[in-house]
Amino acid sequence: MLTPVWQKYDWTKTAHADPSVSNQILLIGDRETLRHEIREYYPNAHVVVISTKHTVDDVARELEALGTIEHILWIAPDFNSLAVSDERFIVGQEEGAIPIFRLMKSLLRLGYGNARLDWTMATIQATAVHKHETIDPTHASIYGLAQLMRQQFPHWNIRLLDLEADAQPSLAELVMSPVGSAQGVPSVYRNGEWYFQELIPVTNRRTKPTLIKQRGVYVVIGAAGDAAEIWSEYMIRTYEARLIWIGVNDSTMQGGLNHLATRGYRIEFIPADTENAAELSRAVQEIKLRYSHIDGAVIMDKLRSGAALAQEEVGRFRSQLLANIAVNTAIAQLIGREPLDFVLYLRTAGSSVEQLEDSSAAASDTFKRAFAHRLALQWPCAIKVMNWGSEKLPPQEAQQQTVDNLQALEVLLTHSIHQMTIMGPSGSLNKANINLQQTIVMV
Repeated sequence: MLTPVWQKYDWTKTAHADPSVSNQILLIGDRETLRHEIREYYPNAHVVVISTKHTVDDVARELEALGTIEHILWIAPDFNSLAVSDERFIVGQEEGAIPIFRLMKSLLRLGYGNARLDWTMATIQATAVHKHETIDPTHASIYGLAQLMRQQFPHWNIRLLDLEADAQPSLAELVMSPVGSAQGVPSVYRNGEWYFQELIPVTNRRTKPTLIKQRGVYVVIGAAGDAAEIWSEYMIRTYEARLIWIGVNDSTMQGGLNHLATRGYRIEFIPADTENAAELSRAVQEIKLRYSHIDGAVIMDKLRSGAALAQEEVGRFRSQLLANIAVNTAIAQLIGREPLDFVLYLRTAGSSVEQLEDSSAAASDTFKRAFAHRLALQWPCAIKVMNWGSEKLPPQEAQQQTVDNLQALEVLLTHSIHQMTIMGPSGSLNKANINLQQTIVMV
């Protein structure tokens, strides 16, 4: 069991080479203050503004006219906590992940896919270092996209940062700071200091009351696959829970329901497209007609295969990303009205490097992690995030993986820890981010 912890570090000891003043720096966006500062330091810097009207061809023509590009710098729009809203989470993608995706496609069209290229992408308070820190999760979607770009274009050096709204680092720190985590987590600048995230093992030495109720009513949104079956069987066997699955009525869903039924575990099922807010609302209303209350909700999200970024179309990425984020906010609006004990975001991910993750799903997943933190500040119930190990393993190792997953869930729903990750036997996580020299003991 691993949980994320933020550690301070001295950026000067791990700083990367400062781009030469002769380098071709490309500033994306229309930040007037930054534009002047960069041009004082980098006289060859160019500014490109990518609007919703620009096509990949439009951007490619503009880039081609600039000559060879060596470093791309993008900083998110200014943070304003008062302007954060469900609507902004959606429309804000037009100023972040979507133009970056369009820029990436334009660069690939110009042959940069196999060329060395430096990127610096900086969000503004989209990541929480401290438990009670207010954030704007809008541009956290950048992290998932950047993670896929790193995986698929190894010649690209992508620096992923999250800055403070009122106290940003110098330009030198910005372009020389260390590269963020390969797991889609940025290096974070707060109060004049830099932080990086490590995963630290967790051990549990004391049993405390769990958030799970005996014979509680729990809604599972997007239920499908092995994780949903394992968790549901455990909940019924251990707590006599009453479970309602909401999801698309396809062969995977029916196969899971039938498999559980043959083992004596009855699950109620309400068919609904979990990417359609109206259908989700109807399903929740139907549950409330059957039961007087809902004790908890589990929002499941599994790794979805997609095309390589070089083949992915901008239109599809845009429509899928906007739909995913709209549904996340709609789910929050629906279940946020209920007096729940907990909401659990449960994500499953395999370890196969051959399996390409869907780009819009990767972007919406990192948005969802940041969104969960924001909900935790607003809602009275516990908000938990679980990265469920789901490697394809031999039977004996698979059984141990199931035990580890369920044990981690119990710890997560018993203690104050917000997020938990399981690393499977193959070590599919980036081991450079795991600190085995420390252990968190839950008492």
